[in-house]
Amino acid sequence: MNGTLALWYEPKLRTDLAEGDPPRPEVRVHVNLWRDLDSQFNFLDIGLQLGNIDDVARLYLYFPVEIRAGAVVDLSGVMKDESTLKAVFNDVAEVLREEDDFFVISLADGIENLAIHHIDVSKDISLEPVNVPGRSAGTTLTFKSSLCSRLQGPIGAQPYLRLRIHLGGPARNLFTTEDRAPGLGLALARGVVETTEFRLNERRSFPPDIFRRANSGRIILKSVHYFLIRSKRFQLGSQHQNFRKLRHLEGDIWKGYLAVGRTPASRASERRASEMIIYQWRAMAKDGGALDDFIAHASFSALRHQVPLYLMAALAIGGLGSAVLNITLALVDIGTTAIRGSSLPILYANILALAALGVMIGTVIGVAALVGWIRRRSIK
Repeated sequence: MNGTLALWYEPKLRTDLAEGDPPRPEVRVHVNLWRDLDSQFNFLDIGLQLGNIDDVARLYLYFPVEIRAGAVVDLSGVMKDESTLKAVFNDVAEVLREEDDFFVISLADGIENLAIHHIDVSKDISLEPVNVPGRSAGTTLTFKSSLCSRLQGPIGAQPYLRLRIHLGGPARNLFTTEDRAPGLGLALARGVVETTEFRLNERRSFPPDIFRRANSGRIILKSVHYFLIRSKRFQLGSQHQNFRKLRHLEGDIWKGYLAVGRTPASRASERRASEMIIYQWRAMAKDGGALDDFIAHASFSALRHQVPLYLMAALAIGGLGSAVLNITLALVDIGTTAIRGSSLPILYANILALAALGVMIGTVIGVAALVGWIRRRSIK
């Protein structure tokens, strides 16, 4: 990952300074990173459980990659389903009441109820590009003051927001780097090592402008619950800290949740969902304290099959060997006997075939190299 996510707030303008500084807001962050469901994009779901937000004018979330407006969707609607609530919070949940802009839920292990607020992505949030020297552009997602004002109402429950960001194009590999085994890539399968790294509020990785803004509006980070969901064909290798839990994804329970913001799931996507593993990492601040940052690093290994390329190379090399054998036999025939009209055409035909096969082999190798270069560029 080239960079870190950043979360901060903008305080309200104050006219009465005699009352002292108001308490800083608190946040508990829930992150789901969905990998391997689709070859074109990944999902990043971010939930924010907020506290002490009376002094918040706006909230900001920075991504070290370009995020387009159509890539952000609200997840509050699908979370009214109690089975989805149980899956998302990994707890027994119940919807207590519904209002126009939010609904209140209770959790079996929760001290306070949660008010899950609806977000109109066309009105309540905005996306602004951030120029980063020496890197690709980033994006700041702003939760506008109109939304933050609604969160501060007398609800009797902690406000909760949950968004999904579609990571397509270059953003698909925001959290991932990939290393392949050396060679020409003409084997039936090649070993691949993928490193997935999620970072939040790692201050040394902030761009200069983001550092200044985040430093003046530091939010108290109470906990981070990070879930990485990916195909079971990837085997977990190294990790910087042990995961807390590991389990299979219940495809039927998550089906409606995964369909939000995308076209109806294909049968292949539904099948992939039932073949996923959930890895969970967690960090919690000590009593009265706060987390400085959060980093979760894990590497996975897998085999990538490339049967079509292998067959093309095998056919080309086999044809090359056949052409070389025929040319050699024709030359032996010419050298040991008088030149006959039947040998020369065979020689010329095989020389042409040899040249054609050489072009074919060069094309196969060139295509393999080009595909590898494109993949490396997309990851960077």
